[in-house]
Amino acid sequence: MIHTVSERVEAILDAAGVRWFQLDARTPVEAWAPEIKRAWTYSRTTHRPVFTLVNLMGG
Repeated sequence: MIHTVSERVEAILDAAGVRWFQLDARTPVEAWAPEIKRAWTYSRTTHRPVFTLVNLMGG
């Protein structure tokens, strides 16, 4: 079940109009902290929720 939901989460968030950020193997580890800060800044500036999607299985 988790894989069925996980495979569609980006489309679900897009359809809901929720901003999301992706961290996975394509993103260098040293870029993870700045990306999380970028998500936090977006949330604080827009007063909107954000999701940070972390894929530890690959990219």
